[in-house]
Amino acid sequence: YKHCPKLFYYKYVLEMPAFENDYAAEQSSKGDLPGNIIGLIVHDVMQNMHVRGFDEALSFACEKYLQMHERQQAQESIRPWLNSYITGELYSKIRDKKHFDEYAFTMPLMDNDGMNYVFTGSIDCLVFEGDGSVSIIDFKTDKNIEGKMDDYGVQLAVYALVVKKLFPDKDLLSNSLHFIRHNKELKVEARESTDDEVLSLCKEISSKHEDAAFSYDTNWCKFCSFGYFCSYYKK
Repeated sequence: YKHCPKLFYYKYVLEMPAFENDYAAEQSSKGDLPGNIIGLIVHDVMQNMHVRGFDEALSFACEKYLQMHERQQAQESIRPWLNSYITGELYSKIRDKKHFDEYAFTMPLMDNDGMNYVFTGSIDCLVFEGDGSVSIIDFKTDKNIEGKMDDYGVQLAVYALVVKKLFPDKDLLSNSLHFIRHNKELKVEARESTDDEVLSLCKEISSKHEDAAFSYDTNWCKFCSFGYFCSYYKK
C-alpha cells in the first residue's frame, strides 16, 4: 500500500489476476530475474531446505517459479550468495535453535472507534531463544540495503504486535532484517510512533471503498503486474 495504493486496491481489494509486465519480461530475457521472483525462490528454499536439502530445495523452487530455459542460469546466479548466507555466521544464530519458518497468522491486532483491524501474513522466521525470549527475522534479497527501514519498518512493527499477542509471556529479544545477498543484519528498535503509523494506515485504508479513492505512484509502474488495467500505468 505504501508503494502504490492503486496497486494495493487491484491486488487485495478487487483480487484481480496479475500478469508479467514488460519490464519483468525484458529483465528475464536478459537473464536478470525480477526481484519479486528471486524473493519467492529464496523464501521457498529457506522454508524447505531442512527437509529437501539445499540443492534439491533450490532446484525445486526454480522449477516452481521459472520457465525451463531460465532455471539453470537462475540457480547459478542465486546459489553462491544464498549458500554463503546459510553456511555463514549470521544464519548460525538460527540454525541450531528451535524456530519456525513462514509462521502464518490471521488475527485482529488493533481496534479504534469500534473498528477491529485484522491482519494476515507470515513471519519468515520466528526463533525461540534459549533464555525464553523470541526473535523475529525477515529475509530480504534486495541488492541495495540503504534506507530500507523506510520500506520495512511498518512491516516489522506489525510482526512485533503479532508476537506480543501470540506469546504474551515472552520478551521480544530482537526484530531484524537479514539481507541475504550481503550477509548483513539490520536490527529494528521498537518505537511507539511506528505503531501509531500502522494504526493510521489502517484507518486510511479502511476509509476507502472506490477506485478513485486510491492514489497512485508511477515510480512503481515498471514493477506492477496490473498495468494491463490501470489507466495511470506508465511504461
